[in-house]
Amino acid sequence: MTLTGFLLWFESMVPKLWLDIATVVHRYEAILAVLAIIVWHFYHVHWKPGVFPMSSVWLTGRISEEELRDHHPLAYETVMKKLGKESNES
Repeated sequence: MTLTGFLLWFESMVPKLWLDIATVVHRYEAILAVLAIIVWHFYHVHWKPGVFPMSSVWLTGRISEEELRDHHPLAYETVMKKLGKESNES
């Protein structure tokens, strides 16, 4: 991605054939990157066991203590410290 990006950036210094190849490769690399991000997002937010079919947090704005502890441990620790509670984990 970086190499093809530099070739496209400095197009006046690159032969036309290389520029055409870099354009095609760069385009398909970008499509692949977007698809990978979409697949990762769908898995972790929608399809992951324990979350499927979806978390209700985006609808209600509320999260249970168990879900916060299991899916967001750093946020859980921060909240527990602010509330002055000890963590139940050993």
